[in-house]
Amino acid sequence: MIHFYREMTTKIYETIQNAHDCMDIYNDLNRIEQARQSIQMYGDLMTAQQLNLELRQKYPGINNMLKLADSISTPVMNTQGNCSMSELVNSYLDQDYYGILYDTAVKKQMISDIEEFIKKVE
Repeated sequence: MIHFYREMTTKIYETIQNAHDCMDIYNDLNRIEQARQSIQMYGDLMTAQQLNLELRQKYPGINNMLKLADSISTPVMNTQGNCSMSELVNSYLDQDYYGILYDTAVKKQMISDIEEFIKKVE
C-alpha cells in the first residue's frame, strides 16, 4: 500500500482544479470518482476496468509512479488475503487517481522527486 503526503496531494488537486490547461485532467479525476460510485451503486466493474485501461495509456506517469514506489518499498508479508473484484478494481482506480496527480505534479514542476509525493510504501 502506498501512502501519500496529504498536503501535497491536496495542493496538486487544487492546482488541477483551478488551472485552465488542466481541465481534461480534472475531468479524468471526476470520471474516476464516477466509476467508484458506479461500482458501489450498481456493481459496474466493467466500466471501471475500461477506464483504468484508458487512463494507464493516457497517463504513463501512473505506471512510472508504481515502479518508483516498488523501488522504495520494503517487502512485507501480505496479510490481507483474498480481496473481492470490486476492491481490486477500486484499488486500481486509486492508483490511477494518485498516478494522475503525480504525473501532473512532475509536468508542472511542483515536485522533483517521488519522495516529495509518497510518504511511505508498505
